[in-house]
Amino acid sequence: MAHASTTWSLHPAQIARTIRLKADPTHAIATPARARHSGSRRGYIDWLRGLAILIMIETHVLDAWTRPADRGSVLFGYAKVLGGFAAPLFLFLAGVAVVFATRARLKKTGSLALAARSVQIRGWQIFGLALLFRFQAWVLNPAASIVQLLKVDILNIMGPTIAFAAIMCGAARERGSRLVTFGLATALTVLATPPVRATGVLAWLPDPVEGYLRPAGAYHDFTLFPWAGFVFAGAFVGTLLDRPRSRAEDLAFHGRLAGAGLALAVASDYAWYLPSIYARTEFWTTSPTFFFMRTGILVAAVGIVFLQQSLPPVSALGRLRARSASERVKRASHASGAGSEGLREGAAWGDGGPTSDRAWRGAGVPAIQEKRERAGGAGGAKPPGSNMMQRFGRSSLLVYWVHVEIAYGVLTKRLYHHLPLERSISGFVALSLLMFAMVVVKDSIKERWKGRRQRQRQPADMAVAT
Repeated sequence: MAHASTTWSLHPAQIARTIRLKADPTHAIATPARARHSGSRRGYIDWLRGLAILIMIETHVLDAWTRPADRGSVLFGYAKVLGGFAAPLFLFLAGVAVVFATRARLKKTGSLALAARSVQIRGWQIFGLALLFRFQAWVLNPAASIVQLLKVDILNIMGPTIAFAAIMCGAARERGSRLVTFGLATALTVLATPPVRATGVLAWLPDPVEGYLRPAGAYHDFTLFPWAGFVFAGAFVGTLLDRPRSRAEDLAFHGRLAGAGLALAVASDYAWYLPSIYARTEFWTTSPTFFFMRTGILVAAVGIVFLQQSLPPVSALGRLRARSASERVKRASHASGAGSEGLREGAAWGDGGPTSDRAWRGAGVPAIQEKRERAGGAGGAKPPGSNMMQRFGRSSLLVYWVHVEIAYGVLTKRLYHHLPLERSISGFVALSLLMFAMVVVKDSIKERWKGRRQRQRQPADMAVAT
């Protein structure tokens, strides 16, 4: 069966369905679970985001608390290499989310311009939160200087780049043009990094402004060149993922994606030993080969984690849970009806279609795998098939905000560069468990609040239905 169109435009079937839903709100209740797949989150992306924030906690704790005498050890060196993937993965997944968020908002608004503008506003909101975060850190630390107030951190780079990527999404309606746009944006950002670092044209800028483009004085941790390239690369991969596929096709595609990512990483490592086109470049900071090597590993991680999340449970307990969840899915499907209209909607919007579920089940994969793949849906603190890493990923911004203040703030000032490496690792484990607990409490409060609002709306909904 041919794939549905990937042009981002409003389909007549969606208009008709929207009109029917407004005329008869009870029709939405009869939509089968499979039809709602198009609006669900991708659980494996949330899982990766949870991994990114977990690595970031490890990086910050070991950097803040480990004493100088242990920083030359082999174990600390390996931990530092692992920590080097936290920020790239965080930015990369933000780029993937730009495409998914634009598509989701397009379905709600019916306008690509409005959808892209909504995501663009979200990017500037993140930038505003970055400034607020720096202000909070400056206020809570009496010894902080103006440099710390104006420091360029990962959120300062992520916010504007998300906004720029959203503008590109809005300008490119066709899938092919989006791939070209994000591919060029990635390449130009990375290839321009060495010249931007070397030019004297930018020297007249104040350090806090120049620090957004290249290292300047005390502003040297994150710069748009090359870090913005990870967001654009993520948007490129997000565009590849944003296409209707059956379950079997999804498995094959992510397998190829993992292979392509590993090939890119190996080829980039080899390219480093070839003659450079630049007069001067540093492998760890400005080299395009190092950027694409890390990008290849990130791309491979997307494919590998998808395949891992799609595997049937191995343990007896896992199989029991899978069987129980499968029965719940079947009962929900029978209770909600087997209407085909929702499936036609999914096919028209490029989110699966009638063949997807049949192909997945025909391959002999249990129904629970479908639930696992789309785990992290819009409703509830712990949707079916979700796990703690996915919940961690869905709260990544909150966890980032809190853990940085704990790792570097006044509360742990006595630990700064004072602990042996082993105790720093123990501190990382303890802080991670504390952040997990915080997410559980936050989700519980959110779930209770949603339940209360739903109970308050039920009498009004019943009145409308009658």
